[in-house]
Formats: sequence, C-alpha cells, structure tokens
Amino acid sequence: MLISICSDGMSRRRAQLSKELQNKRAYNDKSEEKSTLEDTNESLESSYERRKRHSEEVDEGLPIKVGNLLQRVPRKKLKEDQTKTPKSKLEALIYEKQVEADVAPHERLMNLKEEIARHATQLQDDPEENRISLTVLCRYADSEEFASSMLAIGALVPVFKSLAPSYKIRELSEVEKKEKVSKEVARLRNFEEIFTKSYQSFLGRLEILCRRYISMTESKHQVLWGSTAIDASCELCESSLKYFNFNSELFSIPIRVIGQKSKDPSFGALHTKCIRTIENLLKDDSDHGSISLEITKLISSKVKKSNFRVDESMLNILLSLSVLQDVNTFPASLGTGRSLKTKRVHLSKKERKALRDTKAIEEEMRRAEQATTAKEREQNQSLIIQNILKLYLGILRNSTENGNKARHLVGSVLEGLSKFGPMANVELVGDFLVVLKEIMGTVFSEHSLVTSEWEIEKTGAKGLYQSDEIRILLLCIATAFALISNHTESGKLPFSVDLSYFVDYLYKILADVSLDPLLELSSKSLRLADPLEEASGVKKVAVNVSTRSELLLRCLDFVFFRSKNGSVTRSMLFMKRIYLLCLQTAEKTTNANLLFVKKLLHRYGDTLKSLWSTNDRISSESYYLGYEHEFMEVCMERTSAYGATLWENVLLDSHYSVTTRELTKSLMKKQ
Repeated sequence: MLISICSDGMSRRRAQLSKELQNKRAYNDKSEEKSTLEDTNESLESSYERRKRHSEEVDEGLPIKVGNLLQRVPRKKLKEDQTKTPKSKLEALIYEKQVEADVAPHERLMNLKEEIARHATQLQDDPEENRISLTVLCRYADSEEFASSMLAIGALVPVFKSLAPSYKIRELSEVEKKEKVSKEVARLRNFEEIFTKSYQSFLGRLEILCRRYISMTESKHQVLWGSTAIDASCELCESSLKYFNFNSELFSIPIRVIGQKSKDPSFGALHTKCIRTIENLLKDDSDHGSISLEITKLISSKVKKSNFRVDESMLNILLSLSVLQDVNTFPASLGTGRSLKTKRVHLSKKERKALRDTKAIEEEMRRAEQATTAKEREQNQSLIIQNILKLYLGILRNSTENGNKARHLVGSVLEGLSKFGPMANVELVGDFLVVLKEIMGTVFSEHSLVTSEWEIEKTGAKGLYQSDEIRILLLCIATAFALISNHTESGKLPFSVDLSYFVDYLYKILADVSLDPLLELSSKSLRLADPLEEASGVKKVAVNVSTRSELLLRCLDFVFFRSKNGSVTRSMLFMKRIYLLCLQTAEKTTNANLLFVKKLLHRYGDTLKSLWSTNDRISSESYYLGYEHEFMEVCMERTSAYGATLWENVLLDSHYSVTTRELTKSLMKKQ
C-alpha cells in the first residue's frame, strides 16, 4: 500500500516536471522568434535608411564634375495632374505629345511614322468606324512641323483616292438633318460630312504650301513642302477626285503653278507636270465638258486677276480641248416634210405590255446612271467657246493699248483664235477683225520707212522684222480669213467684208519672210540653245507646232483658193514675189512654194504665161520691187504686174537640190 502511494506521487511529480519543461521550451521558442523578428525589422529599417531619398518634386539631372568630385544637381519636377485622363483620341494624342517631349529625335520620328501608318491603315480597313483618324491626319498635315506635315500629306493622298466616290456628295438640308433615320444612315452621313470637311481642309493646306513655294523659295523646307503639295495635287487630279466636291479648288493649284514663274531650278519639272496634268484632263473630257468648262473659267479668271502677267503656256493649254472637236457651229435645219411611215410590227397585248415595261426600266436606268444628254453637252460647249473668245478678245484689245501688258500673249491668242475663231458668233467677227487690224498696224508702224533720216539713225535699221513679229503677222492674216471663211461658206454672214487690207500686208512681208532664220523651225524642233538667251531653269512647253513656212502657205491658200480675193493681177504679183522668196529660202520651203505656183497655174491657166516670156512687150508701167529708193515702201498698187518677168527660173535651174531643179523645169515646159 505504501509502495503504491509512493509510486503514484512520483508519477505525478514526473508529469509536473515534464509539463514545466515543455512550458519552458515553448517560452524559449517564443523569445527566439521574437528576437529574430526584431532583427529582421532592424535590418529592413537599416536598408531603408541606406536607400537614396527621392522627393516627389525633385528630379536629379546628370552629375557635374567639380574638380575631382561629382556633384549631383537636383531640379524641381513639374507637377502633372494625374487625376486628369484624356477623354478622346485627339486629347490622348496631345497628352502623348506632352509626355514624349523628352524622347530622342530618331525615336520620336519612328513613333510618328508608326502612328501615321496606323491611322492610315485604320481608315483603309474601316473608314466609318475610324473616322476620327482622318481628323488626326489632317491636323498633322496642317502642323508647321516639317516631318509630321510631310508624312501626313503623303499618307492622306492614297486615303482620299481610295475612299472618295466618283460623284459629288450633296450637302444635307436643314429638314433632312432633322429627319429620323436609322443608325447606319446616320453613321454614313456623319462619315460623309467629316470626309468632305477634311478633304476641303487638305486642299486648303496644299494651296497654302503652293503659294509659299512660288513666292519664297529660299528655305529648303518650303521648296520640299511646295513640291510635295504640287505633286499631290497633280496625283489627285488624275484620280476620281476630279469628279468629287471642290474640284475647282483642286484644279486651281496646278493652274496657279502654270501661270507663275519661279527662280528654283526644279520648278521646270513641276511646271511641265502641271501642264501635262491639265492637258490630260481636257483630252479625257470629250463626253461631258463639265471639267473643261471649270478649267476654262479658272484660266480666264487667273489671266484677268493677274492683269495678263501670266506665262503663255497657260493659253496654249486651251488648244487641247477635245470637247470642241465636233462642234457644229451652223447645224443644218431640220426638214419640215412628213416622214415616211415605218412598217408597223404586229404585237400582242402581252408583248405591248412587256415592251412598255422594258422602256420604263431603261428610262429609269438612264436616270439612275445620270447619263449626259446631248443638250447639256451643247450647253457646256457654248459656254466654253464664249469664255475662250471673250478672253482672247480682252487680251488682243489690251495688247494694243499703251501699256502693252498682254503683248507677249498675242502669239498664243492668235494660234488659238485660228482654231476656235470659226466657232465665233457673227457679232464677235467684226470686233476681232478691228483688233487684228490694230495689231498689224502697230507692228508695221514700228518698222515703217516713211520717216525722217534722223529717226532712222536714232532707232537703227527699220523695215526688217523679227521672227516673232513675222509669226504674229502671219497668224493675224490666217485668223482673219478663217473667221470670215466659215461664215461665208455657211451663208450666215449678213454683211460683206473687204479683206484687201490683209492681202496687201501679206504681199509686203513676203520678202521679209525669206530672211527669217526660223522659217522651217517650230517650237518642238530640235536645235541648239541660243547662247544669247537668258539662262532659265524652266523649259517651256509650247503647243504651237506650225512653222512660219506652213503659216505662209496657209495664208496664200486662203487668199487664192478659199476666198474671193484672188485675181489674175494679184496672182501675177504674188507669183513674182514667191519666186524671189524661193531664191532665199531652204529646200523644203522652196519646193512647197513651187508646188503652190503650179497650183496657181492650174487655176488661172494661160493668163500667167507672159511671166515666162522674155519678148519685148508694150507696157506703160514698170515693175517696182519697192526697194529702189531708201524711203520707199512696198506697195502692191504701184506695181505693174505686166512689166514683170520671172528671170529667177534661170537661177533655180542651177539649184543644188535635184527636186527643185525638176520642179523649175516642169513649170517652164508648161509655158
């Protein structure tokens, strides 16, 4: 019993000791854990203490070396409103620009290229959804930063070419804007409105750059900007945008370049490109005439606003009008007789109904396609002719005034008038003839020999005409006959016109024509550059390809074969002059003139044989060349045709050209 009690006490004591030991161990573990945590906190605090302290308002720049020490200079950092977030893509773009202000230039350029390409791609994929991208690109194009503007212009050209339709978008009225439409229609209308406004803004930007390029070419950026704008406008003119809205603003850009001059050497290529662009537009517009009418109005307005100080190539462009090729100035009157009855085809009731339905469908399709009617085309043709002839008449009248501001345009006007003059109304024929007489009188008065000897010594040799003056005189004569011949042949001229004035002046200049060194050369003939001319980087594109020799033959043909001004006496006088001319001219012109003499002989026959005869003839008058005295003018009325002899045959019989010798011998054998 005692032993059992002792064993129980010992077991209790042992259990108590083990429990105390466990408590002690748990306490020690907690103390160790606490000490470890304190050590960790101390290490973290020390690490934070060792870190560099940055203030939110301080930004360290690059260190500065002072002696052997490096000193860091902190600067205040600008506070940014972090709570403000961009609400639209446009604000996001501005925000990104502010953030990326410190980016390197090459990185900024790469980011700009990527962004512009992204906007252009989005417009190509889904233009209605990404219409804000069009506004962003236009803002880039309007910026004064060179890189962004150039890249945006280059990206917008293909975008407009691919998205623009081949018709004009009509502006919505106030009633249509208030109407309730579906979401798709409203979305399309919104896109069309943004597209037209962006396109108008883009054209305005191109026009501004073009003006800067023409006015001030000292800056390299202005030259590149201007050349890019001109190239872009020419590319847009050749696309479907020529039928789109604001086509007059688009055409005015190359027309402005054509009429101006620039000191930049690269301007010549751009000038030629603009000319070719407008010429192609006029050549391709043969079916309707609306584009030709718009271009004609712009050219006429440009010439008048510039006070006739434009390049002559602007007027030469009008010779490329294709819509006027089939103009019938005097249409035949419709017959009033009864038309023959056509054989009727018997149709059943169903067939007649089907035929009516087919005609209705065809009529509806014609209206849907907006086919151009013949009446609209004729209206465009009449308006084009009216604008051109008014412009020509204004230039010719201004050239005869004291200022002579339009004197350099007379040649181009006469070239165009010889082509479009027969289309003029009867009311304008008299005005044109009066102006042509004044122009010829001005040229002849400047070279008149009927003056005092003191004046001749002062002004130099007179009586000799320059090449351009001979061309103007020949064009005046050819134009005058062309104006009258068309109306005379159609019987629409209510009054008689005496053209002997032009015949007399043609006779006077025949000898001077032979002295022209450019008689067989046109504007497109290959030749060496004149070393006396001023060096110019602009290569003029001339439309006139008629030589002086061709103009002379045209005038002679008008006098003797296409009008009633030819006679036996005049033919004898002109034949003597033509033989004198053949002694001085080149081979081709000589042969052409001899062929014309052969044509005269065929018309007038034996009445001209006396010119080849050397026998003595009884005549009370002598033949005067007009050069026998110092102050004697050439006058056809003082000259006796029956006293002339064609002794030039002997000299032409010894001509170096075989063809000329054969022609001369054939003419002599016929007599």
